[in-house]
Amino acid sequence: MAMIQFAVTRTLHELLDPEKEYVACFAEKEGFKHLHVHIIPKPHRTRPEDGGVNAFRFLGPAAENLLSDQKIVEFSSQMKSALLAYFD
Repeated sequence: MAMIQFAVTRTLHELLDPEKEYVACFAEKEGFKHLHVHIIPKPHRTRPEDGGVNAFRFLGPAAENLLSDQKIVEFSSQMKSALLAYFD
């Protein structure tokens, strides 16, 4: 898990250059017997109130801030390539 977390945060940092990355892990919702992990890049120029647990706001952006399907596919491809190279 630590290797995956390191690789993902490092790759996000290389591709997005965020101010920092937040990592949150949950494993207590009834009916779920697995870990649920979020790695959230915090962009530069965010408001102070967007730090800490409020970083979850970045997981549900406003409609005007949504990326196109093409941008999402491009970013996902970049992440995949970088992570495969890391673990190769």
